[in-house]
Amino acid sequence: MVWGVVGSKGMLGRELSISLPQQGISRRVFHRGNLNFDLPAEALALLFDGIEVIVNAAAFTNVDLAETLTQQAQFANAVIPAKLAKVASLTGARLIQISTDYVFDGKSKSAYLPTSIPNPISVYGRTKLRGEQEVLAYENTQVVRTSWLYGAFADCFPKKISLKLAGGTPFSVVNDQFGTPTHAKELAKFVISLAAEHPEERVLHGVSSGSTTWFDFAREVAISMGLEPEKILSSKTMVDDGFASRPAMSVLSPSKLAGFEIPDWRVSWRAAADSVLG
Repeated sequence: MVWGVVGSKGMLGRELSISLPQQGISRRVFHRGNLNFDLPAEALALLFDGIEVIVNAAAFTNVDLAETLTQQAQFANAVIPAKLAKVASLTGARLIQISTDYVFDGKSKSAYLPTSIPNPISVYGRTKLRGEQEVLAYENTQVVRTSWLYGAFADCFPKKISLKLAGGTPFSVVNDQFGTPTHAKELAKFVISLAAEHPEERVLHGVSSGSTTWFDFAREVAISMGLEPEKILSSKTMVDDGFASRPAMSVLSPSKLAGFEIPDWRVSWRAAADSVLG
């Protein structure tokens, strides 16, 4: 089997590029340097000839910047998935599109199911939802939503917190946004297991179990560094002009596969902390 990893230089893309060969799976990697999405799908299909599974991990993920760079966000999060879905239909490949918890408005009192009705409240969320819709309009496609992704190969929340902790000055982290931190390496395992199975579900949630706030996650980072978490202060979310609204509660109910289930977020974090913080 041959995979095509789109967004191979990102956090999840790097993990997939490492994990696939370890599973005896050949992969071809695609990124801005070797893939021009201004080309029509028919031309792009030639580059994906012989690939059986395409994973699109590429996205415009700067949530605040998307509020002003709307065209760039729309292209990356909706146009590219639409083209890849058409490429997959032309080549006979299976497409797995990576999406986000930000397709929900955060007003739910319980964890969102894959069947819950999306209602995004930011440009980022709306463009990612559009990408889901474009992909699901084709057969042999699936969407995997994830949340609060962190990993060793890109900037992420734990790394930012570790730098602030190293500065020694107390700082605040919001304590009124709830979600589930998910390790990119575990998400890569989930995606690989998904491709090996053929569940009927078109939309799945590739996340850890459990939930927390950014504040409590930051305290876990401090504990992993052997530092006192008391230097991290609790604060409330303040929405300023030019910044995107965040869902207050974006906990996703995790999907379970026969071959793999992502562990509880605390278990995953404690196993990953050394490699992520480096």
